[in-house]
Amino acid sequence: MKKKLLFVIILIFMLLLGCSNEKASKSDYSNIELKLVKEEKIDKGISYKVKLINNSNFVLKQNNVYVYYPIKKRENVYGNNPYKVEAEGNKINIEAGEEVNLDIYMPLEGIQNQSSIEVKKPVIQLKGYLDKVDNEHRFSIGGDLIKK
Repeated sequence: MKKKLLFVIILIFMLLLGCSNEKASKSDYSNIELKLVKEEKIDKGISYKVKLINNSNFVLKQNNVYVYYPIKKRENVYGNNPYKVEAEGNKINIEAGEEVNLDIYMPLEGIQNQSSIEVKKPVIQLKGYLDKVDNEHRFSIGGDLIKK
């Protein structure tokens, strides 16, 4: 009986050690970069070439990259724009140390009330997962596409 109890205790201890409660922390994804390579004005819009660089130690899984123009609410106050364009050329799994070139075309034609859209301050956003596709490994980063 004592051997069985000892075996069960050891088994439980090993299971507890084997379980990990790791979450994607800011330090894990702070080494993922989105760099503007080229901006080009085209007849009816603006084209951006962006490089996504995974300098983290993790696989970037099922990520999506979006660009949008913020909506000007009042002087120096901007809000999110529900109209976002997804980057083309992305991959489902981006290995540690890998770089991916992305293309984004932002049409200006058809945008109503362009005076409230700030086309000079595009925002880029990346949503994805590190190593595992679950809620604990989900993250989002973003900011100004054009750095000054």
